[in-house]
Amino acid sequence: MDSIFTKPIDVAEPMTVFQRKGNHPVSRDMVKTKEGIAVGTNNFYTNFFFKDGALTAWTNPYQFRYHGGTEQRLWHGMGVGHYELKQLAFPEDTDPKGTSPIEFYVNPTGANDVIFGANEFSPGVTTFETNNPNQFSVDINVYANKAGDGDSKMAKFTLVQGMGFFTGVYKNLTPRISSVAPIKVTEVPAPTGITQKWRLTLMDGSQWLVYSKASAESSTEVIKLSLLTGDFAAASTLGPFTGTLQAAKLPQGNGTPNSTAFEKLYDETAGAYHVGTSLSGSVNGNTGIYTLAYKSEGSNRRGKLLTWALPHHVSSFDKVTASTSTKLRLRSTTKGMMTAVVSNSLVMVESKLPTDISWLPGGDKMTAAVAEAVGQAGAMELPLLDITKVTDLNSMYWAGKVFAKYAQMLMVLALSGKNRDLTVKKLDELQTAFKRFTTGKNVYPLVYDTKWRGIISDSIFQTGDPGQDYGNSYYNDHHFHFGYFIGAAAAIARTEKILHGQSPWQKANAPWVNSLVRDVANPSTADKYFPVSRAFDWYSGHSWAKGLFQSGDGKDEESSSEDAMFAYSMRQWGREIGDTAMEARGNLMLAVLRRSLNEYMLLSKDNKNHPERFVMNKVTGILFEGKAHHTTYFGAKPEYVQGIHMIPLLAITPYIRTAAFVKEEWDAYFSDGRFDSVEAGWKGTLLASYAVYDPKSVMDKLADNAFDLSWLDGGASRTWYLACVGGILQQKTSANGTVVSDVAALSLPELQEKLGL
Repeated sequence: MDSIFTKPIDVAEPMTVFQRKGNHPVSRDMVKTKEGIAVGTNNFYTNFFFKDGALTAWTNPYQFRYHGGTEQRLWHGMGVGHYELKQLAFPEDTDPKGTSPIEFYVNPTGANDVIFGANEFSPGVTTFETNNPNQFSVDINVYANKAGDGDSKMAKFTLVQGMGFFTGVYKNLTPRISSVAPIKVTEVPAPTGITQKWRLTLMDGSQWLVYSKASAESSTEVIKLSLLTGDFAAASTLGPFTGTLQAAKLPQGNGTPNSTAFEKLYDETAGAYHVGTSLSGSVNGNTGIYTLAYKSEGSNRRGKLLTWALPHHVSSFDKVTASTSTKLRLRSTTKGMMTAVVSNSLVMVESKLPTDISWLPGGDKMTAAVAEAVGQAGAMELPLLDITKVTDLNSMYWAGKVFAKYAQMLMVLALSGKNRDLTVKKLDELQTAFKRFTTGKNVYPLVYDTKWRGIISDSIFQTGDPGQDYGNSYYNDHHFHFGYFIGAAAAIARTEKILHGQSPWQKANAPWVNSLVRDVANPSTADKYFPVSRAFDWYSGHSWAKGLFQSGDGKDEESSSEDAMFAYSMRQWGREIGDTAMEARGNLMLAVLRRSLNEYMLLSKDNKNHPERFVMNKVTGILFEGKAHHTTYFGAKPEYVQGIHMIPLLAITPYIRTAAFVKEEWDAYFSDGRFDSVEAGWKGTLLASYAVYDPKSVMDKLADNAFDLSWLDGGASRTWYLACVGGILQQKTSANGTVVSDVAALSLPELQEKLGL
């Protein structure tokens, strides 16, 4: 099969219903790209889009910051840092026994270990720009004096996720290397193909290797590096230098003491460096393969790049990539230990794609008892509210949740075969309400931002408030907001097909729904109107929710479950419209998410990627690039922090959240009567999650006519919960959540008795 990332969803200009707006408040002055290139807004490098450029960006295992020279001239340049577990900041410890969880941990982000600068860099004269921002990389160009010298004196730093070396490509500059509190600088014999090499020892005991490689155009090859003061090391050349400087850190205190072998590995791979990444992938049945192929420049003795892989990569490597792994390890910021591989590509295989999961976990045919329960619940819930009125909201997020809620209810009612007339009537109401959004008649219509190239809420232009609707107009949370609409559209189309055999509504609304998919998950550079994969980071293995906001702790994600919700919604929509590539991408994303979320956000007791006492929290809360914080943006109650990683309950939920993990989390926070004190609107969410472990007891509560509807979140319904939990009852899962067998339709005598059947 051809790569599922090649063919675009569409290449047409966005629909005219999305009014054009070219005056987005966030400037693009610091971003230099070729004409007509859409720029990612949620990528790792967007802190560099802002004029001071003083905040950190992370490629892992390294982090980077531009130093403008205001603190000290020697510090002017691009800095690289890496921090060990012992260097993290933790909250004040009030538990001397160490038996309680810690709320957060933070990686240092201020000064960096090694800074590549130049004698010609000067505050107020030297400038930096972000160039060629791509899906996995960006160039940071630092000009000594662009106004006077143009690009004749500059250094380029290409930052690529997973790159093995920090590399500066110098042009007619006198390099100056600075560091925080070095205590020793030693020049050592350079390996073959390298001009010079130094070993830099810092006060914390860490060691960095620095390599220089002069080009044929360089006026000088020799760099003299010496310790100037107790605070800084500096390099100077006998004349302008053209060539590369590279730095890499030796492991420290990570159970990998053989520094000689690791130094040899660096020696053999120095000289070559990453300049970009391409993504390809294919799906065959329930197996998917995706490849991160790296572009390189320079050369080395191995003939391959040194590349850093995250834990979820390593656990899914194909045999060839696994054979290139080394014993060299460095700690990532919030994703555990990374593994160095000597390869120009990482090839990952996912062999358990959820191709057999459709609308309900146990198959879309309900048992007679569940169908009856769904029919009765739907007959009670649907007439209560005017769908047109309850969806008329000023928030894309909350409107999307409500649309998804009612679309799910109608779809499972259609599947149940109950209350057809009510379903037909309410489907018409739902489609009418949806039309308000597709025609731009909602409170804050969606518009097309021609500056950053994306679909955003008009709220920023009407209110001037970047935080309205959780920052939608600044590209926050688009996979959450639009995911609910996409999932609702798929369910509406499916309902219409069940009722009438076809869906004219789907055909009429596909261009609008596809526009939302393109905004969040455009797969191809052939679509010039949207960046490639705005939200989902195919290197990190999950999405980033933060858009065009500066952030000292980097990008973040607060809801792992809504991340999976988008991938599942896109998958279902792809199925409905017959876009097999979109469906395949959705399945592959879900498989990657299953792996990565259980490594980084859903913390089973044996998790090794976070500090032990942070793992006790069971979920990360907000996972940043540089910090993990067990909280939410709206409060720190346990039901908030745990619950935001549970919503919404979908057929895919048991695939992502294992039964064993769900039991651990419940026992940690909600067992022994603690559930009773939970805020009412979150009780349904907690029960829905617990159904992954114990669907029978949850089904009993849902089926009881005394069930308290105040327990339901604004995006949930008893009708849907009965159908979905009933579906979980129809499949038997192992402790790790893998489907091992489907069971025959179950009779539920207790349920029938409660319903009086």
